[in-house]
Amino acid sequence: VCVSARNNFYERLLEVAEEEGVKSRFFVTGFVSNPDLATLYHQAVCYVFPSLSEGFGIPGLDAMALGLPLVSADAGSLPEIYRDGALYFDPNNAQDLAGSINLILSSPKKRQEVIERGREIAKTYSWTKMAEQTLEVYQEVLGKEKA
Repeated sequence: VCVSARNNFYERLLEVAEEEGVKSRFFVTGFVSNPDLATLYHQAVCYVFPSLSEGFGIPGLDAMALGLPLVSADAGSLPEIYRDGALYFDPNNAQDLAGSINLILSSPKKRQEVIERGREIAKTYSWTKMAEQTLEVYQEVLGKEKA
């Protein structure tokens, strides 16, 4: 299941799924409400985040907080954000991606390790903490400008 509010790449993604013979097992949702997204998270076996560049990676943190093992691209800011709370793959290597997913699916021990580390990492982030730190930066900048 591919969940995304953006549809720029849906047609090409569906073409590739057709070419690979997996279109019947592939579903693109488009926009999903928060309650429906929570249902999808709870029914998933893992969360795969194949982003080549990401500003922060909130969807992966959401998955980790909900107890899903995270399989993430080793790209952009994601390793810095997810630290050891995810299983990483080279986003330019489909076999590496498949191997990471397969490891989560075939090793209950590895799956549980990734879940536990992910939950701990997710606990270190909060909207309140982010707002406080942002305010501190603004106050620091404003204070320096006045000097």
